[in-house]
Amino acid sequence: MASDLRSYLSLLQKQGELVHVKKTVSAKFELAAVVSKFDGKQAVMFEKVKDSKMAIASNVCGTARRFCLAVGSEIPKDPAEVKKAINSRITQALSKMSAPGKATTAQFEQNSSRNLYDVPIVTHFEKDAGAFVTASIVFAKDGERGNQNSSTHRLLRLDEKHMAIRMVEGRHLHKCFTYARDHGEDLKVAIAVGVHPAVSIAASVPGGVRR
Repeated sequence: MASDLRSYLSLLQKQGELVHVKKTVSAKFELAAVVSKFDGKQAVMFEKVKDSKMAIASNVCGTARRFCLAVGSEIPKDPAEVKKAINSRITQALSKMSAPGKATTAQFEQNSSRNLYDVPIVTHFEKDAGAFVTASIVFAKDGERGNQNSSTHRLLRLDEKHMAIRMVEGRHLHKCFTYARDHGEDLKVAIAVGVHPAVSIAASVPGGVRR
């Protein structure tokens, strides 16, 4: 099983599941329009994004087959069995949860910046409030229970250093936030973008990401 997003994209390349766009595209409307053309088809790698040195990968789990690849499941020959294989693999993973490992270096450090405008954040629609990160993973410690929560959120870029986040009332992240606020504290979080899709899937599984 691939260990990070780069190795997962290499796997998609070998499987014929990845299309490369070498032409320079704009993150405002143009990129999203191209992605829409591949809905239900291949994942897309945009190698050149206007005004950014970073590439963008999209649609990495856009089909059940790629979902299987993401969770490290064998792909059944019968398409009707794919969803069962995915559920079985996730159930197996939940039964074997353990503390995450630690690393002193990571490849994402190659794309380091203190300015959010260096990050190719996409504006999808004309009536959007601005450029959104649509699949960020927010990690937060629950000050009340002492465990950790991971969840997926949209982030709206406000300026070079600030983003706005939507937290649904009653969900775990909002509970973590209100507990910290009520105790006169800021909620400390870590936000990850561009993770292996298995991490994104784990953040979407109820009960599967709290420690």
